[in-house]
Amino acid sequence: MTRTNQFFLSLLPLISFSLVNAANYDVNVGEVGLTFSPPYVNAQIGDTVTYHFFPKAHSATTSSFNDPCNPLLGGTDNFDSGLMPVAANTTFGFPTYNITVQDDTKPIWIHCKQPGPPAHCGQGMVMAINAPTTGNTFDAFLAKAKLTATTTTTSSASTASQTSTVHQVTVGKDGQLAFSPNQIVARKGETTHYVTVGGLDSAGQPILRYNPEVVYAHPGDKVEFTFYQKNHTVTESSFEIPCGKLDGSYGLHGFDSGFEFVSPTATVNPTYTITVNDTRPIWAYCRQTNHCFSGMVFAVNPPSEGPKNFYAFKQLALHANLTAAAATSSSTATVGYSWEKNSGYYGR
Repeated sequence: MTRTNQFFLSLLPLISFSLVNAANYDVNVGEVGLTFSPPYVNAQIGDTVTYHFFPKAHSATTSSFNDPCNPLLGGTDNFDSGLMPVAANTTFGFPTYNITVQDDTKPIWIHCKQPGPPAHCGQGMVMAINAPTTGNTFDAFLAKAKLTATTTTTSSASTASQTSTVHQVTVGKDGQLAFSPNQIVARKGETTHYVTVGGLDSAGQPILRYNPEVVYAHPGDKVEFTFYQKNHTVTESSFEIPCGKLDGSYGLHGFDSGFEFVSPTATVNPTYTITVNDTRPIWAYCRQTNHCFSGMVFAVNPPSEGPKNFYAFKQLALHANLTAAAATSSSTATVGYSWEKNSGYYGR
């Protein structure tokens, strides 16, 4: 036996011990008011944190100590669950989101990005992993988050009339699971939120999901979809028939990006943008074979409670029989959007 093999075999007990003894920490999000419970944990490399989401719609999104309520994404240590809508009457089957600690030598700061009003982060809905006990402590991070509520209150009256929102949703991105960057680019008259969707898991299988699956937008806001590998659509449907395209029946002509195939070597990605004209819900899905039936659906401004919430919409998609549903369609909703494709205005 070579010395190299002997050295490797000597490490096996240590590796096995590390894997066997990895801990999991459960964090309840929004179970008791606008809180993460517990608000902080101390974890080691390889440990996992499982976020359990309670009503109504919360996220677990990394930020920074100095800017607690601004998403910080990109890199291996940052993440975003996306907003997780949960109906008010839900008693079981709460959605979860898991992260694995990659580095236990520095803190991870987390907030809920729900804008409200009131914005949840400004109400103190923050948590930390491996926060220091002196200096930049969790209590100091919490205090900084609460200060943003005062800043937002005093400035909102002067900025509300100048601000709109663009949500860029990336569909089917190749590589590891891509999380929502939610980078905010502020300029006069526009605030841009960037959101990613899809990807391939560690086994190379597609992740069939828009992330976030829900956007809350104001009239005049935009939702921009950027398409990556492999072949997806964003197509408007109705709550009653989540996996059926609005095809002109009853005077309704829903938006449809069409199939956007992107090769693995592509350097330019097609985009598709809708503009939200009112606050009524907009329901959408991917019409690639079986994607909608796998839960690849999306909504703008769905109710957070009541029978027509996003959770109910997704459950309908997961159990949909498209042929039977299309035959009994009776949707009479009015669409409230205009759209652009590859920067060309299609209008409405």
